Amino acid sequence: HTQELTSTATGMWRALGLAAVVTGSAGQTTDLETAMLDGIKAPAIGAWLENLTSTPHLAGTEEGEMVAKWYQELLATALQPIDVATVDLDTHDDVLLSYDVSASLEILGVNATLREAAFRQQDPTSDTEWNGRIWNGYGASGEVENVEVVYANYGRPADFVELADYNVSVRDKVVLVRYGECFRGVKAHQAELRGAAAVLIFSDPEEYGGPSYPANVYPQGKYLPGSGVQRGSVLNLPRCPGNPRGRGRVCGYSEAELLPSIPVMPLSADNARAILETLGGDPVPPAWQGGLPGLQYTFGPGSMVNLTIENTREVRSIHNVIATIPGSLDPRKDTPVLLGNHRDAWIFGAADPNSGSASMLGVATGLAAAWTAGWRPNRTVILGSWDAEEFGIIGSTAYAEANENYLEQAAVYLNVDTAVSGDTFGAAASPSAVGAVVKAVTDLRSIPPITSASVGPLGGGSDYAPFLNHLGIASVDFGFRDPEGYPVYHSVYDSYAWMTREGDKNFENHKRVAELWGLLAMRFASSNLLPLNVSYTAERLEGYSAEIEAALKISPVEGNLEALTAAIATYKAEARSFMSRLTGSALNNTLLAESERAFLDSRGLPNRPWYRNLVMASGYNLGYGAMTFPGLMQAILDEDSATFNSQVKALASAVERGSESFRDGRPPATDPQVDPPGEDKTNPAVIVALCVGIPFFLVGTILLVQKLSKMSKTDGKLGPTTYGTRSPVSTVTDDGTSTEV
Repeated sequence: HTQELTSTATGMWRALGLAAVVTGSAGQTTDLETAMLDGIKAPAIGAWLENLTSTPHLAGTEEGEMVAKWYQELLATALQPIDVATVDLDTHDDVLLSYDVSASLEILGVNATLREAAFRQQDPTSDTEWNGRIWNGYGASGEVENVEVVYANYGRPADFVELADYNVSVRDKVVLVRYGECFRGVKAHQAELRGAAAVLIFSDPEEYGGPSYPANVYPQGKYLPGSGVQRGSVLNLPRCPGNPRGRGRVCGYSEAELLPSIPVMPLSADNARAILETLGGDPVPPAWQGGLPGLQYTFGPGSMVNLTIENTREVRSIHNVIATIPGSLDPRKDTPVLLGNHRDAWIFGAADPNSGSASMLGVATGLAAAWTAGWRPNRTVILGSWDAEEFGIIGSTAYAEANENYLEQAAVYLNVDTAVSGDTFGAAASPSAVGAVVKAVTDLRSIPPITSASVGPLGGGSDYAPFLNHLGIASVDFGFRDPEGYPVYHSVYDSYAWMTREGDKNFENHKRVAELWGLLAMRFASSNLLPLNVSYTAERLEGYSAEIEAALKISPVEGNLEALTAAIATYKAEARSFMSRLTGSALNNTLLAESERAFLDSRGLPNRPWYRNLVMASGYNLGYGAMTFPGLMQAILDEDSATFNSQVKALASAVERGSESFRDGRPPATDPQVDPPGEDKTNPAVIVALCVGIPFFLVGTILLVQKLSKMSKTDGKLGPTTYGTRSPVSTVTDDGTSTEV
């Protein structure tokens, strides 16, 4: 049923043409933009990438701090011609991170090799101690002895429901699932909910091995070898990204609710085969069959494993690097432009994320060249090199939450995570920013192979999440991808050697990413009128609504979209009117910059208070993947009519706030009914008034009660009154524990 809904939604999306495919001939760039483009050099980007990937640099480690300080120096050097630019370390202490100590796995009494193969000649950095560091961040320590295994496909909720339909239980079993379709933290959480003893997540050749597996695996080809392993965090990201410790009031969840309590470990295809070959049980349906050659996958239970995992959860410091180029506008009228990429990697991270980190240095040199040619931005430009994204989008979230007041007027956040992992350009964006992306791609004469840009919605799987999902800042994410996927993701083979052999040999795609990034930054920072189009937002809202309508027709949920449809129609009319009378005034730029804020609800999405943007977020059971009108779609998937109808009301109100903003010429506010979690809105004057007034109120109440009692006893004019009791209100404290008030 879930797959049917998803298929219908996807089909509706394509039928409506909402992927914003735009084609066109090369356009124009100004002299200053051309100076920026000329300042970006592919060989320099390649050299930076080689240096960045010369050592592992996981967040919270000495190497991670060393690379942060080195990156600060590189960024400062690149921006040196801009005499007003500053480059600072933004350090955050008391961050809970997770590291491996040891791991062992026995399959039917035979020790499994938990180590990725080294290819010293073709890839020198693959011969490292990190080959044998196989773990999932935040996975619990534990020991499982002589326990049977059950295969659960991708570990999605629907997969566990299907298992139950086949009368296969995962309780007290080790659950074997394959990577793909949803975030690994979702897989761990779903297994834990059903009483599993542990989770093993393997890289199936169907997703990572290519069509001729194992003939074309690295280093003979781009695909993941049979010994390859995908590391990664299993933080419950759909509930709340960021530091899992001490943010209960912001997240709505305690540390214990964000982290798994059972062992979780990644597994290679070779080790998964050893389990699947001895699993037993009934054959799985075709959709569950993976890509291990010559092997019929079965449900189990069977095989027998001993698993021992020792991981640590440690409080350490992380280090963002923040470069600032001040704009010429008065701070009260400034609408800052942010660019961001994370720097930390599970090991070397040539594609994820340092292809983006090297490209950002290219942007810096380009902006410096434009400055030398006479460019002076109207708006402040901020370049953020984030730390600890791999653990759960921690560095960017810490920065965004700490600077929420300053970022209230931010115009846009331009994100590049993995700049290059293939040859196909792709982008996703907030609807209002789609036009700017498409025009910049069209105008870039340096990228003739790209003749169209398909710009989809954003989810929550990278550093745009705190800016878009929590603060309501229009965001963009882009890069060059491989349509077949990114096989060496989070493995020891995501290296400089892989990039030069299989990814981007001459770093031309890196250069193109830097050019597009710089061009967007200059246009957002310099144009008199921000290049945001809220009329297109209206068109997208109509499309998202049609998608929900289609899903609703095949769902048992009882509800309708009449209020939302009417609100969107009004928004469309007001947005068109607003865009038709636009000038480059400070007020209009503020209204454009803050138009996305209208879609924030201080209560957040259902069961997800941190995610305040009602229009787009990651799916609750996807983790990374985008879901538009996520509260409505999740209610449909959950078959929850009450939540569906409350979300229709909330969304309609949000859209109406946007309409009012365009009509009245005032920036929108978030839903005024509830204050944002964790924010103290108490007015000192109110406290004084209460302290003075309460004693008088109590005295008056006592006198009144005495009088009423006397009246009741004497003449019966006022009989006894029954008062109801008030239900306790549940709140969440700083450490995430629940108390009743």
